[in-house]
Amino acid sequence: MHGLHPILGIIRQWLGCLIALSVLASPAISQEHARIVAIGDVHGDVDALVSMLRKADVIDVQNHWIGGETILVQLGDVLDRGSKGREVMDLYMSLETQAPTQGGRVEFVLGNHEMLNFYSDLRYVKNYAFFADDQSDRRREVAYQTYKDWQVKRGEVWGKPVKRFTPEAKEKWMSTHPPGYVERTEALAPDGKYGAWLRRRPAFLRINDNVFQHASLSPDMVSRSIDRLNRKISGEITLFDKSKQILVNAGIILPFFNFDEMMTVARIERKCLEAIAPFTEVQRQHMAAINALLMYPTWMTLRADGPLWSRNFENWREEEGIKQIAAIREAYGPVRFVVGHSPTEDRRIHARFDNSVFMIDTGMSAEYYRGRPSALEIKDGGVIALYRDGSEVLVASQGAADAQTAPTSAATRISQSIWWGLSGQPLPFQDHKTMMDFMRTAEVVSMKDIGEGVTNPKKVLLEKDGVQMHAIFRDVHIEKGQTELGGRIFLDFRDDSIFECAAYELSQLLGFYNVPPVVPRKIKRDEGTLQVWIEHAMTEKNRRKDRIAPVDRVRFNKEWQMIDLFDNLVFNDDRNSGNVIIDNAWGIWMIDHTRAFRLYDEPKDVSRLTLCERTVWSKLQTVEDAAITDALKPYLRPYEIESLLKRRQKLIVHIQKLIDEKGENAVLFTW
Repeated sequence: MHGLHPILGIIRQWLGCLIALSVLASPAISQEHARIVAIGDVHGDVDALVSMLRKADVIDVQNHWIGGETILVQLGDVLDRGSKGREVMDLYMSLETQAPTQGGRVEFVLGNHEMLNFYSDLRYVKNYAFFADDQSDRRREVAYQTYKDWQVKRGEVWGKPVKRFTPEAKEKWMSTHPPGYVERTEALAPDGKYGAWLRRRPAFLRINDNVFQHASLSPDMVSRSIDRLNRKISGEITLFDKSKQILVNAGIILPFFNFDEMMTVARIERKCLEAIAPFTEVQRQHMAAINALLMYPTWMTLRADGPLWSRNFENWREEEGIKQIAAIREAYGPVRFVVGHSPTEDRRIHARFDNSVFMIDTGMSAEYYRGRPSALEIKDGGVIALYRDGSEVLVASQGAADAQTAPTSAATRISQSIWWGLSGQPLPFQDHKTMMDFMRTAEVVSMKDIGEGVTNPKKVLLEKDGVQMHAIFRDVHIEKGQTELGGRIFLDFRDDSIFECAAYELSQLLGFYNVPPVVPRKIKRDEGTLQVWIEHAMTEKNRRKDRIAPVDRVRFNKEWQMIDLFDNLVFNDDRNSGNVIIDNAWGIWMIDHTRAFRLYDEPKDVSRLTLCERTVWSKLQTVEDAAITDALKPYLRPYEIESLLKRRQKLIVHIQKLIDEKGENAVLFTW
């Protein structure tokens, strides 16, 4: 076999620049009190990623960085399997520029699927269409013509007859090179938008005593330091890229060849070159590049036992793993590893080997794994697993666990998205107004009875512009001069779904923010209201039935105080555990106000009302009667508004009396 020295000289020069850059952007970060949020394998599911970044308070509903000094770490494998890998990379690239303005940063370690794409191994690519544009067909035609010309030229060099270019052959080629194929290849090339960005990433990242990598280590790898492992992997990527470019420049391979095509051509070309002696300098470079490519079975980046592919942390039994980790720690110190790569069977984050390894691949891709979106938070020595519907403390830290598992407060709920679509993705609404506009205008795809509630509400599927969401439709309109409910006589009884709109407007106006968005809507011939359906939620009835304890009972009780205050204000006599909804962040929502807004001047029952949130207290006192009247007059009759305003004054007197007796700090609170 001929030597590699011609190309190695070029590679050494290029690697010198690479290593110098790696020193400037060191994969070891020291930030003693850093808050770290780590994300496992995304595999093109940008919706799942966004949902967890919002859950972790890293981004807002507009996908802007709000994480402050948080360090966000992606453990590789954002590509393949799912369709939206490009959107995932775009999001990370955007956040990478935003985070430093608040003292934060975004880190990304390479996974095996990034490596496969560097090497043009496209077996797991789900969809090329996201890279396509209106010029894709033209580019494919140009690429096919280039491929035909290449076959003729290489056929002459190899002494092989050229295949006939039949329509069937073209159709087959086009089917394996669909729209977006050429563009994706260019975008992931060393000088492409995404390829250049990804190639700057390490395979290992150390932050304090936490090591982030995609897969697993074994004791026989730790003869190399983390920096040396990173240089080894970067060197292999560089060697491949430079060798490929030499062969592309020579016309031996084409830039859009996949891995198998490159290796097949390399083997044929090597046989042809071996028959030639002596080599010219150019031929010597070609042979060196070919030999470099054909050494791929020895590459650390592709070996099954390498750090991008190994499943040691998954496969080791607990006792064996503790011993193996001890050997690794002899080289690296008292580190703990955070890894992806191996989806956990129950789709939950797991700590192994005495909390020295955290496996956080929970199969986030809805398209492929149908798993569970998750994130890992590390702060003040503590470790918390975050999910859409809650969190789990894996390693406790002083004061950290309570702070990170606390429910979402009503005060912050207005700016947070807990609205989800059917497939688990966040709905693309920036605020309540855009959501309500959607509910007014979207097509009703289906409607079915919920099977609960005396007003026979219906669950509706809405769709518009590719967005789908569920809502509740109520169309009750009952009016009597007198009726009996729960042993009580109500005069001028009115049971009307339009009251839900009044409850929402009042909740927003006075700062409660605990009634889901709702709009008037006519479906077929039925006038009623549509209210957003809260996915991934439970009722208070089910919480009690399943004996699920609140993550913060004090805050939970404060939420109930605000419900009690609101029900007194609107004189809602129909509150029950079935119409109190608890979302996945432990925020409490109120629905079913069709029997509220009674014609009583006195509040319903203030005996249990002992607390009030400060913002609500301020607005309760200062919002003018005219503002309340203007907000509610589309939904309530004048005498219903008049009774509400009288109850408001009685509640102000009640709360002020409590403050006078107990002191302001004993009665008023902030979220």
